[in-house]
Amino acid sequence: MGDIRLAIVGRVNVGKSTLFNRLTRSRDAIVESTPGVTRDRKEGRLTLAGRSIILVDTGGIDAEVIDSKPADEAQKQSLIAISEADICLFVVDVRAGILPGDTEIAERLRRSGKPVILLANKVDSDESPPEIMDFYRLGFGDPLPVSAEHNINIFSLLKRLGEWLNIRDDDPEMTIPQANETRIAVIGRPNVGKSSFLNSIIGAERHIVTDVPGTTRDAVDSIITYQGRRYRLIDTAGLKRLGRTREKLEKIAAIMARRSIERSDIVLLLFDSQEGVTAQDTKIASYIIEAGKSVIIIGNKWDLTSRTSEDHKRLEQEVRDAYVSMPWAPFMVMSALEGHNVQKVLPRIDEVIAQAAVDVSTSRLNKIIHDAQLIHPPPRRDNRHSIRFYYAAQINQRPPTFLLFTNTRSEIHFSYRRFLANQIRSVYPFEGWPIRLVFRHKHDERGHRWD
Repeated sequence: MGDIRLAIVGRVNVGKSTLFNRLTRSRDAIVESTPGVTRDRKEGRLTLAGRSIILVDTGGIDAEVIDSKPADEAQKQSLIAISEADICLFVVDVRAGILPGDTEIAERLRRSGKPVILLANKVDSDESPPEIMDFYRLGFGDPLPVSAEHNINIFSLLKRLGEWLNIRDDDPEMTIPQANETRIAVIGRPNVGKSSFLNSIIGAERHIVTDVPGTTRDAVDSIITYQGRRYRLIDTAGLKRLGRTREKLEKIAAIMARRSIERSDIVLLLFDSQEGVTAQDTKIASYIIEAGKSVIIIGNKWDLTSRTSEDHKRLEQEVRDAYVSMPWAPFMVMSALEGHNVQKVLPRIDEVIAQAAVDVSTSRLNKIIHDAQLIHPPPRRDNRHSIRFYYAAQINQRPPTFLLFTNTRSEIHFSYRRFLANQIRSVYPFEGWPIRLVFRHKHDERGHRWD
């Protein structure tokens, strides 16, 4: 039986290349927000229960030029990919809604007669957003909400492919990734002991260890199982300030490290206990908060200090003073070289990940916000009116995200946003997680996020 050909098609900038990278577990396709980056067809391979699938990443199809003479070469390649495919993944942008290009592509796919799986990409959670209902109009059945960037419902996509291939869910050879896998990015400056830590926790010399900074240039994944749970460990290149990074490879390493943060569930932020926290360490922290990831701060090379309780208190205070933006992040010390405290890292990760499963009831959340306004009234929005919060609800879990309806479209002052977040934490700690607050005027359809 020959290989199955699967074409990924859609408008420009809907996330086709990101999906290609996710399914092939690679970074082979260039991913940019600039429309039209993918010009040619790029092929990769996916295996499901021994069945080989050739994935074809295509350039975006633009309805305005699809019938122009001469047609754009990228679009011609996309149409060829459809004609050669056994099945097509039709990718749409759930945030943008149905655009003319989507209806044109849908018509061409119907004329091709090929099986189609419709993917509504760029969702924010596992739950189907209300906007997804509109995509039923395209005529390809139930749209599957996914996020190629954040690995949401990719497992469900693979199951649909398996159903099309008549693969049983209980097939012992099924190579679909585990749905409950915890992805851990190990991040830090060069030479803080990231590879030594991974070697220690994996129990094998899988990563190069050297005292020369910057040995690891690319992201490397390792899979381990601990007490029945599966973990994907993502080693990354050490980060440097881009302004001081002259080598092209070092610049790529910095970009790859940020991508590793993006595709992780939790970040282990390592620093050298002997050297202490540096400005670059705090810069890395800003990447983590921006990505909305959970984090544990770890002081490695504890064996190089005197290891007294006074040293521990001093180092923890230094961490709290340096990472003022994440006082909620757990802190621990370890020695990857000696194995000290390494065995405590995975249980600590489980504790932090479990925090995101907390679902704050709407009634409890509104009482917290109401009481917060009594304790510390909001600032005035103008000379006559104060800011008021009418209603609040949790809208996401990773990271914990809360929507608050207000009577202002102006930005809420940072100090009061922090106060509200701290009031939520006083009841629901969400240890290790940044809290995001989204403010929406009671008459507006869209909110504004301020972390």
